[in-house]
Amino acid sequence: MDLKLQIFVLFGMFVVINAEYEWTPWFDRDNPSGSGDLETIVYVIRDYPDEMCLTPNDIECQTTGGLSAASTGEVITCNIDSGFTCKNSDQPDGRCQDYKVRFKCPVIVYKWTPWFDRDDPSFSADSETVSHLFQENPDVMCANPTDIQCQTTDGIHAEVITCNTESGLICKNSDQPDGSCQDYKVRFKCPASNWTPWFDRDDPSGSADSETVLHLFQENPDVMCANPTDIQCQTTDGIHAEVITCNTESGLICKNSDQPDGSCQDYKVRFKCPG
Repeated sequence: MDLKLQIFVLFGMFVVINAEYEWTPWFDRDNPSGSGDLETIVYVIRDYPDEMCLTPNDIECQTTGGLSAASTGEVITCNIDSGFTCKNSDQPDGRCQDYKVRFKCPVIVYKWTPWFDRDDPSFSADSETVSHLFQENPDVMCANPTDIQCQTTDGIHAEVITCNTESGLICKNSDQPDGSCQDYKVRFKCPASNWTPWFDRDDPSGSADSETVLHLFQENPDVMCANPTDIQCQTTDGIHAEVITCNTESGLICKNSDQPDGSCQDYKVRFKCPG
């Protein structure tokens, strides 16, 4: 695992980020039986979303037999902007060899949440579900945890009807021999999240103030993520914003034409990102 120290200048301030990177598995998603061998970033992300990142910082390209792409003498593309491409039509013999590729990606850091005990088995069940806990604790709970631990509140490891990362913990009184569940607590392993700096990339001098996820990720890929888990929207003087759009899917959009006085205030926005 590599440790890379990166320093960026944002809004006149130095922001220092320690980013850890590691190699992905080798990917061989395509064969040269068609027009060529395509192991592009777009296709690899599509086919291996859990193992591939959006912004790799290094790449290795080899034949499936282990030869480096450069040693084959074939006309290929191998870079971190697009990935790997070999077209049959570009080769002297009309056919590419079969290639594999791997990328160096940022390591996502995970941590355990606090223990949750939101429910008691006094009614029909003890329900410590992912959906409820995420709604009630968005600052410390994630929507897609990678691991779960279930125990009774006195610390004994639990054997329950449901204890998984998809649903969470559910114990139904009616399913127990004595007609009653014990009281359970649960915790989850979630990606560690941090707030980005405040972004103010646009002014409402045109038709709108547009602080969208897409634009901000394109312009600040080292400190902004493509799939934030939370958002905060304010005017630049720090007042909480009421805007037409303020969500993690789109970001912030305020259209001048939708305002009573014909003009939006100037807004800033920040996001909670994994890692």
